[in-house]
Amino acid sequence: MKQAGQPRLSASVSRVLHYGVFLSVVVTAAGFLWIAFAGGTADGAIPFARLFSSLASGDPRSVLSAGIILLLLTPVAGVVVALYEFARGREHTWAFISLALLLILAAGFLAGLA
Repeated sequence: MKQAGQPRLSASVSRVLHYGVFLSVVVTAAGFLWIAFAGGTADGAIPFARLFSSLASGDPRSVLSAGIILLLLTPVAGVVVALYEFARGREHTWAFISLALLLILAAGFLAGLA
């Protein structure tokens, strides 16, 4: 990788990771607080397929699940940003490696849904 683009890449990926973790902590904490004040329990996971309908119906466990999913998707977003920055900087080898990693992550996600 060229040295000139490295600070931009590091800053971009760092920002995505920082804000992704911050957002996931805020959403997860909101879910925990909602459950605590509603007097409910956090037992029983919300399946991903029902997450959006559960959010729309106001289930506090779905907010908790959304926070955890945001946390899991944060590194994936970092890989997407790295792929973009590598492609933009014409670093084709590193862009290909980032794309391969993204495809592996997507395959793992799809295998987990099955």
